Amino acid sequence: MQNTNLNFNNIEISPIGNALEGISFAGTYDGRGHYIENINIKTNGDAALFNCISGTICNLGIESGNIEGACAAGFVSHTIGTEALLYNCYNKAIVHGVHRAGGLADSFSGNLINCVNLGECTTDSGEYVGAVSYYLKNGLYIYNFGECVFGKNTNIEYSLLCENINQYNEEFYKELNMNVKNTIQYGLTDKENAVFWKIKNGNLTLDIKDQDNAYNEREYLDEYGEYIPQNDGSEKNPIRIVSEEDIQLLSFFTNLGNSFENQFFRQEEDIDMSSVTNWQTIGKVDDDKIFSGEYNGNGKIISNLEIKNINYAGLFGRISGEIYNIALQNIKIESMDAGGIACIGTGRAFIYNCTVEGTINAKNIAGGISNEFPNGNIYNCWTSLDGKNVYGICGTSARTIKSCYSNMALVDDKKIIENFVQFVSEDSKGNIISEELISKEFAQFLNEQIIKNKYLPSEKCCLWKYDNENKNIVTNKEGISTLLKLQIWLNCYKKIVIIVTIILLVLIFFILKFRKFRKTTHNKRNKTIDVLRMLFAINIMLLHWGQFMGKEELFVPCGYIGVIFFYMVSGFYLAEYVTNKSLIQETSKDLYIETQEYIWKVIKKILPYYLGACLLSFLAVSIVKFDNYKNLLSNFHMFIPEIFMLQMAGFPTYALLGTEWYLSAFIIALVVLFPLLRKFTGIMTHVIAPFLSIMIFGWIAHECGNLMNAGFWTEICYEGVLRAIASILAGVTCYEIVNSLRKKQYKKLSKVCMTIIEWLIWIIVVNGMIKGEKYSSYDFVLALWIFIGLCITLSGITYTNKFISQLVSDFCAKLSIPLFLCHGYLLLILPQYVENIEKWRALAIFLGLVSVTVIIDCIFAKGLMRIKDIVKK
Repeated sequence: MQNTNLNFNNIEISPIGNALEGISFAGTYDGRGHYIENINIKTNGDAALFNCISGTICNLGIESGNIEGACAAGFVSHTIGTEALLYNCYNKAIVHGVHRAGGLADSFSGNLINCVNLGECTTDSGEYVGAVSYYLKNGLYIYNFGECVFGKNTNIEYSLLCENINQYNEEFYKELNMNVKNTIQYGLTDKENAVFWKIKNGNLTLDIKDQDNAYNEREYLDEYGEYIPQNDGSEKNPIRIVSEEDIQLLSFFTNLGNSFENQFFRQEEDIDMSSVTNWQTIGKVDDDKIFSGEYNGNGKIISNLEIKNINYAGLFGRISGEIYNIALQNIKIESMDAGGIACIGTGRAFIYNCTVEGTINAKNIAGGISNEFPNGNIYNCWTSLDGKNVYGICGTSARTIKSCYSNMALVDDKKIIENFVQFVSEDSKGNIISEELISKEFAQFLNEQIIKNKYLPSEKCCLWKYDNENKNIVTNKEGISTLLKLQIWLNCYKKIVIIVTIILLVLIFFILKFRKFRKTTHNKRNKTIDVLRMLFAINIMLLHWGQFMGKEELFVPCGYIGVIFFYMVSGFYLAEYVTNKSLIQETSKDLYIETQEYIWKVIKKILPYYLGACLLSFLAVSIVKFDNYKNLLSNFHMFIPEIFMLQMAGFPTYALLGTEWYLSAFIIALVVLFPLLRKFTGIMTHVIAPFLSIMIFGWIAHECGNLMNAGFWTEICYEGVLRAIASILAGVTCYEIVNSLRKKQYKKLSKVCMTIIEWLIWIIVVNGMIKGEKYSSYDFVLALWIFIGLCITLSGITYTNKFISQLVSDFCAKLSIPLFLCHGYLLLILPQYVENIEKWRALAIFLGLVSVTVIIDCIFAKGLMRIKDIVKK
């Protein structure tokens, strides 16, 4: 690393390294924007600052001097291997060679990127003169001040965007900096280590970085901020492909060795490739370079791509990532082996929703989409091709091909069988489509396959449309219309729509039929709390679904905080009951009897729904999980402790419901707290409850770090029991605060302000559950917000209650308990059947079955209560 400018004072020096003896510089020489001046190298052999390298030279300038030899160059005479790199450098020294003279390099079998030669180059013969004089494997952004970027007999394997310049001005240095931006974006360097260019006193130079590896912050942001890529390749900010230059850059840097794993690209414009005469596939098979990112063609067209004289041809050479929504039109390929989209797939590569039209002639074998895809999947692709030795979709092998169509045989059946691969297709022998079939109806048919194919991530797919003017089918450039997608979905799943409609009608009938329960609802119930019960029950349900499907981050990652809400509300009503009891009478001598009566009163409210949920779960799990009665009987003893809510006492259970731990911990906490609150009401509600609640939450935070460890054993009891006690005590404290709030008089403006604050708090809580960091100390912050929200909501001083209809409130009050109890068994049996279905469709199936289950459970509970009334009579 060079940390200052160096002046050699024309002292003669020798080149670094010796190609004849196999000695090369294999490290990284980073000039950090500095330069070397008055360099003086003279030798009878090959002359350059570095005689031989196999490493990297970057961000360095040669400001002045003379370099002379048999074959002379500014920076590098020779390289070993193909990984050598000369990047972001300039030369102003005079270079003279007897045979060859290269301002930057002589024979360079590596990669030369964003370099400028401004020095005079001469030879005795007048040939082999340029920025690179004899050989170059790969060159990108090479500039020469004068006539020749490359000597007229230079052998160049691949060069891109190289040109002569006659002057350098502000526009030119900005072009160099845009090149630096591209090298940052495509992974050659990063913005922290990038060195930019500038014009200083009329001279082109590099901007020197200080010892801390950074520019002056203000200057850096003002002058170079525009060169820092905004699209970092993440899923939300994919790298944009807008021109043939961008596609070539992707090819160049992939073949340089960047696989772009976990990076995303999105094509934003139609691209005409007719000006590209030397296409290098994205991922070069011969050099074992692989593209592992995601390329979204975004419904745009790549046209007039012509590929000749390479062994493995295609838009992509070798891939292990995902390629989708690409439309190749008028492609022309002449090669040994070929695949229109990607020649070879490695690992679980994935190509879907693509089309290829044109001519492919292979000396060996080719496929319209891919040639060799042994472990990959090709879905929903179609081709219209002419050519020789080409098959419509795949040539030699594929793991799965589904919903694919072509005007010729889709595959070589013999090759497929020889390669022992699974093959799925409507008709592998082809002639599935013809020019006459390319129509509006076929476009609609393709769109239906997007919706029907459960393996396709349909949210990523562009829909197809018929181009009436050109009589062709293209991807929908305007993007996917939600209404169009809904129309296609409804058309594909008419039966499901009918079933769901029937379920909703039954649900509505059930609500209207049992509206009588409104009469039994206590008039003083807080309607907001009832609605919140339903909301938190739904959040918990979505959390559990995400956990069982392995996609919890897609739904409500912090949904488990809802349990704290239920406990705190229960604590509030417990304190209200005990306080009212204390006002009426002193503590009874038979305190244990009062405790039994209260706990039985609580259990009776839940028991009918709980028994119904247990029965449904037992039946479903028995049918799906146990293949014979012996297996069922061997596990039956595990169900007994669960039915009696003994899980949190330490008894082993089968976990039929998955939510029974909450009830078990709740009952245990009530047994402990009720007699204490009844006996010592005042000191418990005013002092001990808030203090003990804080201490227990603090202990949980210290030992567990979050509120998701209900099954953590504390050597005394489960953490779930301690959480229940702490939350119920917080609810008791909430009762005292609510009483204080109720005693005050509030003006309308105050009530409006409190209503706004209430809404903001619950929005924060719900947002935190949906977007919060799961399993973290943030849980305790959400618990605090819930406590504050309950203090305001339960006080009744806001206008929220007036906005909620009694019917909605009663509906939520009645259904929140069965919803909480009845979704658990579906988690035990359903995920295995929908794991390969698109996630939102699987969620819809889950919600539909939960709705049916809730209705059944409510009917069962209603029946039990009626039987109880009959028995009493």
